[in-house]
Amino acid sequence: KAWAWFSRYVTVYVLNLKTDVKRWNNVEKVLGRLGIQYNRVEGVDMRIPGSLEKAKNEGVVPHDYDFGHALVTARSTYQAMGGIQGTMGCASAHFRAQTRAYTDDRSPIAIVFEDDVQPSPDFVPKLWKLVHEELPCEWQVLSLRSMCPYGACVSEHLVRVMPDLNEPEDRCRHGTSYGFQGVMYRVSELREVQKRWRRTVFNATWPHCLDVDVALASISDAVSFFAVPFVQYPGFLTERDEGSSRYSINTR
Repeated sequence: KAWAWFSRYVTVYVLNLKTDVKRWNNVEKVLGRLGIQYNRVEGVDMRIPGSLEKAKNEGVVPHDYDFGHALVTARSTYQAMGGIQGTMGCASAHFRAQTRAYTDDRSPIAIVFEDDVQPSPDFVPKLWKLVHEELPCEWQVLSLRSMCPYGACVSEHLVRVMPDLNEPEDRCRHGTSYGFQGVMYRVSELREVQKRWRRTVFNATWPHCLDVDVALASISDAVSFFAVPFVQYPGFLTERDEGSSRYSINTR
């Protein structure tokens, strides 16, 4: 029953940079063993000349986004971020996958995996049970593995994420609700969610919002965002130990 539901109502997308061949080979094997069908979405590599303009023309980055100002601000003592090329590429890629999901419109639910994801062996029946027994009807976005989610528990396995007002707004309420290895979307509402989310992410004055997970948490009083805390074991998925492409690009 769970697999029939998953096949009919869920479409899976996997983000992967063209240069990360090993990671792609690994995630293909992982998902293949589980019998999960998937669609590859090419990541955005901001190291490549012309990538920013291409992303703007594609619509995943706003045309008026000032990368130079964002970089200077990110390197300030107050923001203390350093490089942001990797983070910006990661954000752009997630918006590309979201756009693909609502443009394809293949199913009511879309899941976007990053290419270092390791779903649990019982991922599909566990997800079916969560959706049918715990996930509130008003949900729009669900993180399937969130580190330090801030909000309120609403069921045995779910947190309703809320902005952490203990943290300053101009640092994007940074400090909680990390992790986007696997994210589930209600496709019918994704386009509108994305509009507000993208404006928040690409605010050159608040570069911490380039972290898409942090940015979504910061506007979760306006978006129905739920999360599965990663401390739960066994969870829905884990992260394979293959290093962070985003971090390596930020620090090169």
